[in-house]
Amino acid sequence: MTTATPPQMKRPTNLLAAVFDIRVIGVLFQIAFVIAVVIFFGWVGTNTAANINQLGEAQFICANGNGSEFRCLFDFMNGQAGFALAEDAVGFTEEASFWRALGAGAVNTLIITTWGIILTTIWGTFVGIARLSDNWLVAKLAQLYVDFFRNTPLVLQLVFIYFTGFLAFLPQTQSAAQLFALPVFLSNAGLQVPNIIWLSSSRTILILLIIGIIVAIALWRILGNKQVETGKNYYRGWAAFAALLVFPLVGWLIASANSNTNLQMLANNGVNDLDSLTAIVSERLGGIEINEIEAAIASGQLSADQVEDAGIAACGLRDSKATEYMIAQLQGLGVPFTMRPRNVRNLASNLADGDCDLVVGTTADIGLVSAELEDAAAFAPISLPEPPAVVSTPQLSGLGFIGGRAISSTAAALLIGLVLNTGASVAEIVRAGIQSVSKGQSEAASALGLSSGQRLRLIILPQALQVIIPPQTSQYLNLAKNSTLGIAIAYPEIFAVSQTIINQSGRALQVLLIVMLSFLTLSLLISAFLNWYNSKIVIRER
Repeated sequence: MTTATPPQMKRPTNLLAAVFDIRVIGVLFQIAFVIAVVIFFGWVGTNTAANINQLGEAQFICANGNGSEFRCLFDFMNGQAGFALAEDAVGFTEEASFWRALGAGAVNTLIITTWGIILTTIWGTFVGIARLSDNWLVAKLAQLYVDFFRNTPLVLQLVFIYFTGFLAFLPQTQSAAQLFALPVFLSNAGLQVPNIIWLSSSRTILILLIIGIIVAIALWRILGNKQVETGKNYYRGWAAFAALLVFPLVGWLIASANSNTNLQMLANNGVNDLDSLTAIVSERLGGIEINEIEAAIASGQLSADQVEDAGIAACGLRDSKATEYMIAQLQGLGVPFTMRPRNVRNLASNLADGDCDLVVGTTADIGLVSAELEDAAAFAPISLPEPPAVVSTPQLSGLGFIGGRAISSTAAALLIGLVLNTGASVAEIVRAGIQSVSKGQSEAASALGLSSGQRLRLIILPQALQVIIPPQTSQYLNLAKNSTLGIAIAYPEIFAVSQTIINQSGRALQVLLIVMLSFLTLSLLISAFLNWYNSKIVIRER
């Protein structure tokens, strides 16, 4: 019996057949793609070089004045900024450089992004769970919220929240509402809250806190391994907590006992120490003691204007810890006072002219002021006690608040807008992640007697996180990049600050390049952390 052999495929014998071979076509497409990429980046480089050349040598002027060179592309950033920021967490002043201004904007962006991610995670998870609620009203309200915030522009939401929610309905600064009889005030300018001021001696506490964290982690792991090996309870949680508590406490005691006094004040009128300020105010009020002022005002013996005129006129540097320290000390004494921020060059003249009863600053600041006084002998420097930290509370003075810490209305509006907008997308991701877990998992947990909260926390969410984390990473990145929309409500994040720098310097290319690299770094850090976290929670099957 003869077996038939299948016909053999003939290999192409001519050039046309070889060209239409799928393998050849794949190689040709890859070569064409590489050539296109090279041409594109070559065009971008040539176009950028031509634009830089068109901008002229002014873009490359060196700070030392020795001509123009490419290495001096960013020298202009060392120049004086000449503008102030409404929101500042790093002590930025008009005399600081453009680098410092951009750094202050970057810190503002980082603060908004960090708090935004934390609050978005909490809020989005809550709404996502509410979307699956058995309660019809709760589920529909959650769906309505998600549909509204996902289908309207974020910039429109920000403008609406700021102008309608803050400027239109909240009281003016002079009529700020005090919340719950606490030193917390709310107005259309923002929220004023108490603030802890850490002075120079607090570095000891910080060092011992870091040591405490390291010891706590070590105890947690060591005692945990022993607990696994022996089956005994070594109370590793309490041991770690004790380390976190004891080390900073020891640091506080050491810092308090060995504080290097770095604060001084200059004062006239026979001031010898802080306590003597109360006697001065009492003398100005005709012998009325400090603790009797409120009763004297209520009885009509004194007027508010008289008390204000008799108060201590303190002067200090803008955005200085010494100024904040003096505010806290005067608040503790209970004396009426005003704090007038000044530049260091004006402190000496203000003190000599009697505009200031006292000037406060670091030892170096007071030395500079004393050197400019004509009659320096009349203003002997007085050393001030310097604890590791003091608490400063907000107090209305004139048209604004002194002391405490302000959370501006622009920062609050931006944060609320980002959380509500991004939280709507996160809620849908959480809902989808929960629904991706097999219903049998929940039924098995119910059979074991777990409550609904335990089922969600111990069974469903740990499995849903594997589905939630990857798309949620994109939402966190969007939140970080959308923070640039703060420019619409005048929040000084890094992009808004960069526009001011461009207007001041005319160097758009360099500034925008720095901003792009900053956001690239922030995005890569967020992605790296979440990728690491995702690898830790992945469930590995046997």
